[in-house]
Amino acid sequence: MKLEEIKKKAIELGKLDKKELNKYVATLFDQKNVSFLGCIEFVRINQGMSLFNAKKLFFELDFLTDDKKRQLTSSLEIMKSEYKE
Repeated sequence: MKLEEIKKKAIELGKLDKKELNKYVATLFDQKNVSFLGCIEFVRINQGMSLFNAKKLFFELDFLTDDKKRQLTSSLEIMKSEYKE
């Protein structure tokens, strides 16, 4: 899915409650192979929140295992460190 499609779908669905959001983002991530950053952007647009809060909410979703959360956090830290260089 392209970013524009993700944004369009986030708007089309209207603001989802946490249970619905968890289910839909899990589908994007696991079945539609949407990237970690694409899923955060979906959350940001759908919930109408800042990028910081969308990332925080993404990590609170139940579909992510603790191991997957650690992997994604590690990847995010690598991206941040490369950006600073």
